[in-house]
Amino acid sequence: MSTIRADFSRTIIAAFLVLLAAAASAQTASVQPSRVVVAGRGAALVVDAVYAFPGLRSRVAATVKPDQGFGLFLSAVDPGFPAKAVLDRNAGAESYAATKGDLFVMKSYVRSPLGVSLEALGLKTMYVDLESPEDYYRDIQAIGSAFGQAERADELVGYYRELQADTERRVAGAARPRVLLAQAAEGGRLWEVAPASWMQARLVDLSGGENVGSAERGSAWMRVGAEQLAAWKPDVVIAVSYNSDSAAAAEAFRADPRFGRVPAVISGRVHAMPQDFYSWDQADTRWIIGLRRIAAFIHPDRFADVDSSAEARRFFELLYGMDKTRFDAVILPRLKGEHGVE
Repeated sequence: MSTIRADFSRTIIAAFLVLLAAAASAQTASVQPSRVVVAGRGAALVVDAVYAFPGLRSRVAATVKPDQGFGLFLSAVDPGFPAKAVLDRNAGAESYAATKGDLFVMKSYVRSPLGVSLEALGLKTMYVDLESPEDYYRDIQAIGSAFGQAERADELVGYYRELQADTERRVAGAARPRVLLAQAAEGGRLWEVAPASWMQARLVDLSGGENVGSAERGSAWMRVGAEQLAAWKPDVVIAVSYNSDSAAAAEAFRADPRFGRVPAVISGRVHAMPQDFYSWDQADTRWIIGLRRIAAFIHPDRFADVDSSAEARRFFELLYGMDKTRFDAVILPRLKGEHGVE
């Protein structure tokens, strides 16, 4: 009898320990980071992606100043954003550690030395790329998983995939015009092209254009001489700028006598990339509405029925909760370039 009683006791104790371990595991899984710091170079575009999750906005404790020259977009999304700590883009691990963050989110390319230094201090890190459409799908899901926001991540990825698929469907089978997407430098006197792997080049490819600058390799914008730009004979030119009006950049290209015989100039197909707080062609959340505008520049006949105004308004409402009144007050007055928004 005593043996039976002892066995029974051991069974009860073992069951209790299993339940206790399960409860502890569930509690650990439910604990989410509460002081998130978006760190390092490229943080301005990463924090835009984080802010697409409304449930995460209050958890962001610090970041690098997300301003490319047109103002603080996230202050319009979150009234409390100006009170958050702002660090220099070149701040070291000690400065970040002083924020007392419990998760440091950063681009993969700053893992060394910043991420490694933070990890050496015993701090938790999370790396994202957010450099291509495929990166966005993967990294948005990762952010949702890390913060218990999987449903929101699915909603966002579904939205992006829907518009990308529609764009690719519309341009399928069309002739691919020669397209030059170039950044103005020194007031439009000089021009630069992006590496073939960057979002800017990818958007041209997805939009059904032949990217004439895609043969240029590297990891940074590359300055290209006027003679080479003219020799590429682009049918479409898309002028971009990240801290000045893209319409002025497009006009500088049209007016430059060095480009007088470029097909895009002759046919009137030099376009200005849309901008608000950020230009829409870069690896920011806005890349999807940038894709739609680039595709419309390249294949206007195939996007004649697309309401660019409705698409832009949908983007800002879905990602950042801006209704018509808020959009008209915050975004509409800042729009530059050929945005198609009314």
